[in-house]
Amino acid sequence: MTTQLYLMKYSDNWADEMDVQGHCIINQNDMEYFIDSAEMVDYSDFYVGTNEEITYKGKQSVLKAVKFIEITKEESEVLERLGLDDCGFASTFYEFVTLHAGEDGEGDCPW
Repeated sequence: MTTQLYLMKYSDNWADEMDVQGHCIINQNDMEYFIDSAEMVDYSDFYVGTNEEITYKGKQSVLKAVKFIEITKEESEVLERLGLDDCGFASTFYEFVTLHAGEDGEGDCPW
């Protein structure tokens, strides 16, 4: 049995001055963990530069910044061959959200 793969696309904006984007490939378990972890984000700053941060205020603001697109194993392999399987801020955003999960503030990251 193969696990469903997703392209997690991240897109947001810092202070109407800079678009912050990226994408990464995750499996269904990672996607579900990310969505569950978003519940734990209360009021947190995601740093996108030395003095630039985007503030997330709860699950809805986190989920508004991402989109999950089902992809096939073959599509995943093509992205990997082209070096496009992890670009921009998506994997860092995944870590940011999942590190807010759990009582100890430490979640798992697939990377």
